[in-house]
Amino acid sequence: MQKSNLYKLAILSFLGIIVLGYYLSQTVIPSIASQNEEIQQKKLTLSQERARLSRLASLSQQEELLNKYVTVIQRALPKDDEKTSIPLLLDSIASKHNVSVARVTGSTVKNKTTTPDWITIEVRATGPYQNVLDFIQSLENSNRMTDLETLTMTGVGKGQVEASIRVKAYFKL
Repeated sequence: MQKSNLYKLAILSFLGIIVLGYYLSQTVIPSIASQNEEIQQKKLTLSQERARLSRLASLSQQEELLNKYVTVIQRALPKDDEKTSIPLLLDSIASKHNVSVARVTGSTVKNKTTTPDWITIEVRATGPYQNVLDFIQSLENSNRMTDLETLTMTGVGKGQVEASIRVKAYFKL
């Protein structure tokens, strides 16, 4: 081969490489970049979906736990027509602990913002200190949902105390 043919072949090869480079830079490389960007976006979406699924699984576990508590709470709430049984519960607990209940008064509150509603009961119980303490603990631990709001204890004689107690007992309509 002659030198001039070699130069021509080299120039044509060089021009071919330039044309191929231009073609790749205009079509293939942007296409690859676009596909790479799409892959990254899908990875991000997949990561977000995994995080969402993880949160949903956690919420599902929390729901199961809360459902157990809801059942317990619903059992602890007497219905509106059962709220009159609350003083009977107090008498039963008092008699169990040999405490006399001198005064029981109550007032129902219709709670407009949240449920459940409640009845506020004021009790004056008298007896030996330990018996009155046992009475209060039994009231707190009863299967009715109650909130001991105030408690005042005073001595009234030999080994006797008087407890003035205000209790909020919840009920559902």
